[in-house]
Amino acid sequence: MTDQHLLVTERDDQGGDWIRGLVSAADIRRAVGAGDSASQGMPLAHSFADICRVVTGHEL
Repeated sequence: MTDQHLLVTERDDQGGDWIRGLVSAADIRRAVGAGDSASQGMPLAHSFADICRVVTGHEL
């Protein structure tokens, strides 16, 4: 099973972490128009782990 949600936090001046939001992989797919990129032959990320692999230089 892969992670489908990402907890977004922010660190304050005293070093405490505050929850700022929750983002889902589906939200990102919709925001970037995954249907359009899939039709152009680009790889489709199914999880945040997939996104991290691409960002760090490891292909899907």
